[in-house]
Amino acid sequence: MVDPGTKSCPQCGHAQVGGEFCEVCGTRLVAAAGFSPTAAAGGSAPPPSAGGPGMAAPPPYAAQPQPMYGGYPGGGQERGFFARLFDFSFESFITPTIIKALFIIYLVMVAFIAIAMVIVGFTQSTLVGIIALIIGVPIFGFIYILVGRVWLELVIIFFRIHENTETLAAQKRAAR
Repeated sequence: MVDPGTKSCPQCGHAQVGGEFCEVCGTRLVAAAGFSPTAAAGGSAPPPSAGGPGMAAPPPYAAQPQPMYGGYPGGGQERGFFARLFDFSFESFITPTIIKALFIIYLVMVAFIAIAMVIVGFTQSTLVGIIALIIGVPIFGFIYILVGRVWLELVIIFFRIHENTETLAAQKRAAR
């Protein structure tokens, strides 16, 4: 029996209803030629081979959709850095592309503050300088690097939520 909404994966043979990509291996799905419940349940029906008779070979890895971090979500070509920087409609984002540089700058700032703590400690007294060097700087550095990393990861999470919401909205529009 053929279910018109069922698609099968040319890579692993998984059959599913809906979605552009296989839930098991992530390959782009094709419409099922002859859906059978035994194949969908992992029964005795052999999975279709990639590039076999009547089956298209799976697309290369580069053909898979890539994340839009810093890209132009409205479609079209990827915008350059300065085009995104001066995008007054805020349709493209610059933060995801510079987040690594922001983390490096943050690490350098924490290192300078740690060095300043040691210098100030030694200007007070040798004991305070040694305590700052052995106890204060490692604890300070670890906590501040951890907090900075968590904050930057939260920023990236917001962008991923945005990307996934855009994808779901596009799928819903396409289903209508």
